[in-house]
Amino acid sequence: MGLAALVMLFHHLSGRKIAWISSILAMTGMVFCWYHMGDNVESMHRSTLWAGAMAMALAGRHLAEHDRLRRLAVAALLAMLIPMAFQSIIFVLVEHPATVAHFQQNEDAFLQARGWAKGSAQHQLYVRRLMFNDATGAFGLSNVYGSILASLTLLGVVISGHVARQWRATWAMVPIAAVVLGLATIYLTHSKGAVAVLVAGAILCTACLWISRTVERSRLTLPFVAVLLICGAALAVVARYEIGGIPTSDKGERSLLFRFQYWQGATRVAGNMTTDKLIWGLGPGQFKQAYVIYKDPLNPEEVTSTHNVFMDQFLSLGIGGLCWSLLLLGWVCRAGQLAGEELTAVPDPHALLAPKGVRDKTIILVCSLALILFGWRFAVQSITLLTPESLLGFTGGAIGFIVLTSLLISEGWLSDSATRTGLFVAAAALLIHNQIEMTFFHEGACVVAMFIVAMSGAGRLHRNTTKSESDEKPFIFRLILPIAMLALMVMTINAAAKPTTEFQKNMSNAAGQLQLAHAQNESGMNGTEAFLNAIGYLEQANDTIPNSPRAWQWRIQLLAELAQGQQQIGQTSRARGMFTHAEEISNQALEACPNHLMLMRQMANLQLMAAKWFNEPGRKSHAISAWTNIIALNPYGF
Repeated sequence: MGLAALVMLFHHLSGRKIAWISSILAMTGMVFCWYHMGDNVESMHRSTLWAGAMAMALAGRHLAEHDRLRRLAVAALLAMLIPMAFQSIIFVLVEHPATVAHFQQNEDAFLQARGWAKGSAQHQLYVRRLMFNDATGAFGLSNVYGSILASLTLLGVVISGHVARQWRATWAMVPIAAVVLGLATIYLTHSKGAVAVLVAGAILCTACLWISRTVERSRLTLPFVAVLLICGAALAVVARYEIGGIPTSDKGERSLLFRFQYWQGATRVAGNMTTDKLIWGLGPGQFKQAYVIYKDPLNPEEVTSTHNVFMDQFLSLGIGGLCWSLLLLGWVCRAGQLAGEELTAVPDPHALLAPKGVRDKTIILVCSLALILFGWRFAVQSITLLTPESLLGFTGGAIGFIVLTSLLISEGWLSDSATRTGLFVAAAALLIHNQIEMTFFHEGACVVAMFIVAMSGAGRLHRNTTKSESDEKPFIFRLILPIAMLALMVMTINAAAKPTTEFQKNMSNAAGQLQLAHAQNESGMNGTEAFLNAIGYLEQANDTIPNSPRAWQWRIQLLAELAQGQQQIGQTSRARGMFTHAEEISNQALEACPNHLMLMRQMANLQLMAAKWFNEPGRKSHAISAWTNIIALNPYGF
């Protein structure tokens, strides 16, 4: 948010107009995110990420009106296909087989550590998921990964076409190399949705080619085609259900069917929302809890997202989500309109420069950018890059990124028409795919997706230094939006960033004390003090963010383990006192996190353990009562 405020300020000082409508719509949704940060820890986490992603998008919207910055951003986005491809190939060929082999060698110990019986439902589901070798990148979900890959690949297709058409095919081999890697990586994801988006992107590229050969400008043709494809993706889900129905075997198509069932549950949730909820939304972390009540009994999943960007934003943020949905759609339509103008306009003299060699300043700039991106990744994931294959893939990806980015941002490679059209096709592809996917919902992918869409909707390029905004307006009036963004930043820090930092610190200290207690017990020393210190840190974590179920869960579990240890050595009275304390903490947890299924299950299991330890069969009725409440909240769950 601070970066977005600075970008808007310097954008204005350089003589450009701040995008008032985009900024107001974006910040309206961010206010709604701030409102939901106190709902629970899931909403706090996702609200912070969404607000940050939209702030980055707003920064990209203004940066893309500056020629060099737009070319740098487009070149870097396309070049990211190289490290993404290398990482995916290493995962599929090396890391996944090694993970499966390690699991098979230690399967019994793995099951024992998790308390799963061999052949149980949990065991079978885990093994089934483990055997999938879909490439997921940094996102953990192959469809989300495929959505980003398809968008960037289509960006490369447009740029390759422009280079080949403007100069010659040999020059186009440079961006085509990234396109080939993108297509190969999409294949490794096994994402059918990403392949469908490539087809939709081909339609958009064909429309762009047709527009470029017309004499008259067609301002609404490309926006119309984009909106038609976006609506078509949503209608395909409905048509799949109406025509195909429920498959009679496991061979039938289920992906689109499940999407329809998600939407069915979402409409039921919306139909039962109060007026207050319709205005403010459920909160970014609340859909799953509502979905399990209203979902189709035939659907086996408990999803956190509706898998539709517009439904997600409305149900989560209410009016703020509607503002964001209108903004995303408006950016894509604006991008289509300006792309049509670029394709039919007389070529700018700047676009007629022949591709030139790479300058030293360019290499230094790109290396600095690569150091930030790849240095950060190495710092975070260094432990996963220790194998020769992983380190080779990481290094090769970084070198490929530097080489391709340096070439593309050199003079003569990326014309205005190429970047404008490429961003339009990439942004439209994201909205098309995310009628049936959750890329804009995902914590990591939403930053990239919103940034691409926002850049596509940027205004016309300005290369001159003439001020375009009247200096007659009071200076403070022109600072309203940057100041508002800074205010939102301060509000977000107080509501989420500071508590989260303190919470994570206490959780880390608790984990350290538990490790110390384990080490002391293993060496024959008494680790009780460290064990109690861990519980104390968990209590501090509860005080910092009371509605975080994770700290409550571990605190209750550790107290129960203490009680069990005392009971096993014959200290029944002490065990009973500790268990009573754990029971009190469990009640406090349910007051702080009402109707949280994990904590309710833990309460039920506590009653069953006490019935066994203290020979009190009457406690089983309390467990049955707890499970009855769980079934009422999650009628179709295991």
